[in-house]
Amino acid sequence: MTTPIRSVIKIAGASIALVVGIGIPLGYSVQELHHARQHMFWKAERSAEQIAEHAYKIGPLWSYTVHRLEEILARRSNEDKSSRQRIVSPNRKVIFEEERALDWPILVGQAPIRVGEKTIGWIEVEESQAPLLKEIGLLAAICGMLGIAAFFSFRVLPLRALDRAFASLETRNTQLRNQYAISDAALNNMTQGLCMFDAKQRLIICNKRYADLYSFPGDITKPGTPLTDIIAHRIATDNYGGGTGAVQTGPSGGNCRQGAEHRNHRTERWTRHADSA
Repeated sequence: MTTPIRSVIKIAGASIALVVGIGIPLGYSVQELHHARQHMFWKAERSAEQIAEHAYKIGPLWSYTVHRLEEILARRSNEDKSSRQRIVSPNRKVIFEEERALDWPILVGQAPIRVGEKTIGWIEVEESQAPLLKEIGLLAAICGMLGIAAFFSFRVLPLRALDRAFASLETRNTQLRNQYAISDAALNNMTQGLCMFDAKQRLIICNKRYADLYSFPGDITKPGTPLTDIIAHRIATDNYGGGTGAVQTGPSGGNCRQGAEHRNHRTERWTRHADSA
C-alpha cells in the first residue's frame, strides 16, 4: 500500500521542483527572447523606412551620403546603447556600420530598404542580450533555491512523515498481534469452555475447549454466529439436555425451548420449560 503512495509523492514533489526550478526560468527566457526579436525587427523596419525616404530624395547616390546615413541611424542608436546598426547593399557589401562594441550574446535582425518595389539594400540590427542573460541567471538562481525548497516541502518531508506514520502504525499492529497471541494462548489453554456474546446475542469469541465440549464445526464458532444457531445445533446433536422444540430468546438474553425437557447435570433432575416465553 505504501509503494503507490510513495510513488505519487515522489512524482508530485519532483514535478513541482522541476517546474519551479527549471520551467519558470525557461519560460521567462523564451518569452523575453521573443519580445527582444520583435523589438529588434521593429527597430530595423523603422530605420529602413527612414533610409528609404532619404534614398528616394537623393536618388542612386544615396549610398555615398555616409554622414546623412550616420545621422539617421544615430537617432535610434542613441536611444539604446546595447545595439548596433549596419547598412548593406543587395550584394551584402557594407555601406555603413556603426562602430560600437557589444557584449555577447548578440541577437541579429534585418529589414529590407525598399524604394517602390525595388530593394536597394538591407538594414541589419545587432543587439546585445547580456542584460537579459543576467536577468535570466538571477531568476534561475532564485528559482533554483525555490525548487530545492519545493523538493523538500513536497517530496522529502512528506515521505519522512509517511514513513513515521507507517512505522507507528506497524508498531501498533505488532503490539495488537502480540496481545492477540497472548489472549488466544490464554483462551485456548483454559480447562473450561468460554464464549462471549454481544448485546444482539451474536458470538464474539469462544475458545477451543468450548467448541470441543459440544463438538461444534468451524462455521458455528465463527464470530457473529447468532446464539439461536448455536443452541439449535446443540439441540440437533443432542447436547442440550435432550428433547426437541423451538428455541426462543427473551429480552434479558436468556433462552428456553418451548415444550422441551432439559437435564440439570448438577442435580441429575429433569425440568420442563413452560410454553410461554
